[in-house]
Amino acid sequence: MAVNVNNYLAKLRTFNVEKETATAIKKQNNQIVEINQINLDKGLDNQDGLVGLYSAATAEIAKSNPKPNKSKEAGQPFNFDWTGAFLNGMYIVYRNNKITFLSKGMGSGEKKSEIIKNKLLGVSEKGAEIINNDIVKPMLQTSFKNHIRK
Repeated sequence: MAVNVNNYLAKLRTFNVEKETATAIKKQNNQIVEINQINLDKGLDNQDGLVGLYSAATAEIAKSNPKPNKSKEAGQPFNFDWTGAFLNGMYIVYRNNKITFLSKGMGSGEKKSEIIKNKLLGVSEKGAEIINNDIVKPMLQTSFKNHIRK
């Protein structure tokens, strides 16, 4: 006896991969942004390159008011957290199958130029793998399983 899989195939065809991917990314916005923030906390750009080290002059300035959120020690990697505006203002936009990292705390002029020049927004290939395999993929798998059970 032959098995008819038409109902199953019809159900598979109604799964909207694009919509479900967008939903998964939106739901995991904070976790995705955190991948970028973790790199910045280590002083790394979006290609896992060290951006720079704090100078003795910066360490001295950091001792005065207002003090930065995170310490600035001479010779230590940049951590990009003085007031918190840049890191706390980070968000993502998902469009055309791409995640773009932005921040409401970029300021303008020199600060914004430095952020762009130093490639602070975004993730490396390693970060992209984490986002795709550890964050988005499990969400899509769950969504797909729920969809075909309907």
